[in-house]
Amino acid sequence: MATPIDTRRIRPGRLWYGFAAGVVVLPFVFAVVALLLAGLAGERIDPKFDNVLLGNGKQLDVPLAADRTYALYVVEGTSARCVFGPGVTTKPPASDYVFSRDDGSWKQAFELTVAEDGLYQVTCDAQSFAIGQTPDDAWLPDSVTALVLAVTFLPCLGIPTGIAIAVVVAVRRSRHKQALTTGR
Repeated sequence: MATPIDTRRIRPGRLWYGFAAGVVVLPFVFAVVALLLAGLAGERIDPKFDNVLLGNGKQLDVPLAADRTYALYVVEGTSARCVFGPGVTTKPPASDYVFSRDDGSWKQAFELTVAEDGLYQVTCDAQSFAIGQTPDDAWLPDSVTALVLAVTFLPCLGIPTGIAIAVVVAVRRSRHKQALTTGR
């Protein structure tokens, strides 16, 4: 008659199953926490202005680059009647976007794009207007975006790693139990 084996003698210990489960679960926990933190840190930030200009109906030459989209902002409550020279493509903003700066509230009036880098004519009847980042470009800082992307893929690594650990532990425990049973 075989003597029952004390399960505490079988190596590796059952604690390793808990470790394998932790390897699967912890990336999900980290992902949720990091996404929550990124959501808090990723609130819209105020767009950066390249130029704040005094309009009052004057024609101004503004430097614009072809590799990005610009936004034209006016002080909230003022007129947004603007005329653009040749080469400037405009469209209304996708949504109303208003934010506060030290000198008042600003509202996005237009999105601007150009085909070539250069100086372009802008005439606005607003007392002052600004040209700068679009609100979409000001949404998330690059480091937060990288964090969100990295955290999204952590659980994908945790699941196969945890399964591999559990399989190795099960196989080694089974072999060690066999060895203890046969008396090796």
